[in-house]
Amino acid sequence: MKRLPLLLFMGLLMSYSAFEVKAINRSVQSAEDKMDSLFGEHQIYKDFFFQLKDAVLNNKRKQVSKYIEYPFTIYGEEYKYVIKNKTELLNLYDAIFSKNILTVFKQQQFKDLFSKWSGVMIGQGEIWFHGTCTDNTCKKVTVRVNAMHNPDFFKSAQGKKAFNDFLNKEKSKVHQSLTTFKEPVLLWHTKNHIIRIDRINGQRYRYAAWNITSDQSKKPNLIIQNGQRVFEG
Repeated sequence: MKRLPLLLFMGLLMSYSAFEVKAINRSVQSAEDKMDSLFGEHQIYKDFFFQLKDAVLNNKRKQVSKYIEYPFTIYGEEYKYVIKNKTELLNLYDAIFSKNILTVFKQQQFKDLFSKWSGVMIGQGEIWFHGTCTDNTCKKVTVRVNAMHNPDFFKSAQGKKAFNDFLNKEKSKVHQSLTTFKEPVLLWHTKNHIIRIDRINGQRYRYAAWNITSDQSKKPNLIIQNGQRVFEG
């Protein structure tokens, strides 16, 4: 009779362990199922996640640079910066893959990945990767990291210099009446016009337009101040 509590405890422990294993399997399966339903497959995304995680955590910089889709945008709280190519990514690597990003990779488990139609999210949105069809039938897919949210990039010495150099280059392109802005948003050439939109401060935007035969260094034919960005749909 004295052994009954011990046997009962062992039975409960084994039942709990079995339940835990089933729960983990369901979590992994749900991540795979979600990818299957969204992308038609999951294995290529699963393989990519583990390859990327290994490369980042083991400081395989050149390998990481091959897993990025260029141009590659890094978003901060207020600014964004576009990495143009592998060379630039490797030059700014320490600022891009900062301590907070490494922590995100360390903590991320495949079973906890969030997926939606636009791609797969690592962490709380710090890194996004997606697949791109490389043939007309979409039977061949290339998976790459396409965006990062990392405000620390803009706080680092490397990141600050890169962004300020970019901003000064943009300001040197435009007429002196347009040199005050926080960041460029859009440059668009239509059949008859050159259109430029810049963010002036906070959520205020400025629209400038030139005739197609002119250029940004000339005085614009039209300037509209205090525009707002409106999201619809």
